[in-house]
Amino acid sequence: MVEPTNTQQEPSNIEREVAGVVREVVEMGRVWARYGLHVGKQALEQSARSLELTADALGRLATRFEPRVEEPAPREEPTDLSS
Repeated sequence: MVEPTNTQQEPSNIEREVAGVVREVVEMGRVWARYGLHVGKQALEQSARSLELTADALGRLATRFEPRVEEPAPREEPTDLSS
């Protein structure tokens, strides 16, 4: 039976350390991805609110440019001056 030497055990320790570091890096990437998606969602929602307010303002402005229909002046009944 061959006794394991220190050099034979080191790769498994190194492999475990590397695997742990890789897991941590992947998890950190997931955290940043979640954060980025959350911030992107908030930015789009804020843009949508801004666009809605702008559209409302433009709609109100457009109604000011619509031609106004003037009501005809009330017709005066002719007065009978012969009496």
